[in-house]
Parts: sequence; C-alpha cells; structure tokens
Amino acid sequence: MIKVFKSYYLFPWVGLALLFLLKGLLGNSVQPLIDTIVTGQIFAFILALIVGTIYFYVDTIWGPKERKKRLQKPPFKELQAIGFKKQDNSLIGKFSGYEVLANYNWSGSSGKPSVSLHILFNPNNNIMDIETIKQLNKKYKKEKIVWGLDNLTKEWDFNFKPPKYEKVYSFLTSAIQILKNEKLQPIKLEQLKEK
Repeated sequence: MIKVFKSYYLFPWVGLALLFLLKGLLGNSVQPLIDTIVTGQIFAFILALIVGTIYFYVDTIWGPKERKKRLQKPPFKELQAIGFKKQDNSLIGKFSGYEVLANYNWSGSSGKPSVSLHILFNPNNNIMDIETIKQLNKKYKKEKIVWGLDNLTKEWDFNFKPPKYEKVYSFLTSAIQILKNEKLQPIKLEQLKEK
C-alpha cells in the first residue's frame, strides 16, 4: 500500500499542495489566511486522489492490456512470424545470432506511443564505458540509435500507425552489421542478467 501511495499519489499530492499553498499565500482572498490555506490543502488532497487513481489505472490496468493488444498487430505480428516469442509484455527473439527485445511503449521517450528494439551484445569483448558510449553515439548519430553498456536501441514514435515491419527489418539488418563492424559479439539475456 505504501509503495502504491509513493508511486502514484505522493508526487501529485506534494505538487498540488505546494501550488495551493503558494496561491493561498500570494492570492487575494477575503477569507482569513489560515482558512484559505486549509481549503487549498483539502482541494490538493482530493485532486491528488483523482490524479493518482487515474495514473494508477493507466499504468497497471490499461497500459498492460494495451501492450498485449499491440503485440498482436504489426510490426510485432511479423516478428512473431519469424520466431520471436512473448515474454511478459515484450517479444524476445534472435536475429542473425543476436538476441533482440521488442517493446510497445504507450508513452515513449517523447511522450507518444512508440515501438522500441534493443539488440543485446556482450560488453566484455570491448571495454564499454561512458566515453566509449559517447563516441559510438556520436559516430552513429545519423542512424538515430542509442548505445548502452550492453545494448543498441532504436525507438520509433508514432501518432496513429506504428512503423511498418519492413522498416524494423531494415533497421535490424543494418544494426547487426554495425555491431559486427564494432566487433561486439552477441549475448543471451540470461547471461546478461547474471552479470
């Protein structure tokens, strides 16, 4: 219960409480200051309950249902046709020997729905540190990919239609070639978790 409160209700409550407190202190009210502040804090609490409940519903009920529904549609449908399997709210599969995670994000990095692919590689072959990652991100800036310590990520934001499978397939082909050019070997997700 405390974890749910912290995750979904605390931030809206603190933000709204501060907002109503400032409004009470700086506003022109005919009521005494203490009455204005108490009334504002009651409104803040009630609004935090409403906002937190909506956020809880979207994150725990609507979001997972939407992810499962999206996994039945392109480009995920085509990925499953080439051997990708469902794992939780994602797909996992192999492409040219590299393990790939495919996700639907109902609110991606830009706030829009997105499809993201994460191609896993073994970070032990090369020493992957922050400086190396910065250099790789700069070197491959045109491809709009993001390098991590153990994965290469691409995200496609969309409004109505997700990216077509051909676009995803083309990216996978070129990204695998980039990994091979950088001499980064594949690794399994289980091995990566052990590290």
